[in-house]
Formats: sequence, structure tokens, C-alpha cells
Amino acid sequence: MQMNHRTRTNILAGMMAGAIILFFPVAALADDNGQKAQAGEQIDAYEAVALANRDNCWRCHHLTKKKEGPSYKAVAEKYRGKPEAIDKLVKHITLGKDVIKLSDGHEELHKFDKKRPPEEIRNLILYILAQ
Repeated sequence: MQMNHRTRTNILAGMMAGAIILFFPVAALADDNGQKAQAGEQIDAYEAVALANRDNCWRCHHLTKKKEGPSYKAVAEKYRGKPEAIDKLVKHITLGKDVIKLSDGHEELHKFDKKRPPEEIRNLILYILAQ
């Protein structure tokens, strides 16, 4: 049986999300990095990874390795203990005005689907900061 590209992509995304959830206990990490979610707020790692998949974040970012953009771990380290981190990253992700320079020398706007609900974006940011 042959699978189309979309089916293979969905299966791969599900496997990747499962592996990330299994090997990165996000809720435990979120408590000790200064970016703790509001009382009662949970980080949904599966949904955060799914959003990153939908908006092609993995093209330039990786959990632990530098690619075109910084790793999520490097972002978390940069903003650790900074109370303005969430607001600053929301602006960076949603405004799309930040110009990024890619390794091949060309520049482009930091692209993200601005129509996403704010709670999805916040969840993604909390996930990134929990690395």
C-alpha cells in the first residue's frame, strides 16, 4: 500500500511529537526555569509540536541544535528568569516584522501564521521556554 505525502508527513509528525513528549518532561522543566506557567496552566507539548509542524518552525529551529535559527533550548536559556520573555516572544512570533538572515545570505521576514489563537501561541512559547 502506498501512502501519499500528507499521510507520511502526519505519521512522522505524530511520531516526532510522541518522542518529544516521551523524552522531554516539559511540565517538570517548566517549574525551574523562571518561566512557570500561570497557576493551573498546563503546557500541552503535543499541541505545541503540532503547531510548530503546521507553521514549519522545524525548518529553521531544532530542540537542541542550531539550524538556521537558534535551538529552542538556546532560546530558553537566553530568556531564563526574564519576566518579559513571554511578551517579547509573542511579539517576535506574531508580528512577523523581524528580519532574519539565513545561512545562504538572503534575508526574510520571520514567518508565522498570525491567525492562530493566542492560547496556541502562548502554549508554544511556554513549551519553548521549558526546554
